[in-house]
Amino acid sequence: MSAIVRDRSYSPMIVLRVDRDYYGSSQELAVHRDVRRGEAIRSRAYQGEEVFFTPPKVPKQHRILAYDRFGSPTYMKSSEVLPADLHIIEKFA
Repeated sequence: MSAIVRDRSYSPMIVLRVDRDYYGSSQELAVHRDVRRGEAIRSRAYQGEEVFFTPPKVPKQHRILAYDRFGSPTYMKSSEVLPADLHIIEKFA
């Protein structure tokens, strides 16, 4: 089964496979303090600090294997697909 989607330049692509949630993470580790640039992060650096998990800055994205307009297979992120075509990727995955 394959589907046709368009990338950000409106070029049609034939989707071969979708790897769900390949890029990104579900949570990030955050420290409640000001960290200066170039400061090393060590395990003892968190002593007395509040450490907690936060939602990620970059959400999870799917990895899509598709034939591009030149006929060669290529991998792309789901953020590179037109937003109007994302529902096709969700059904395909």
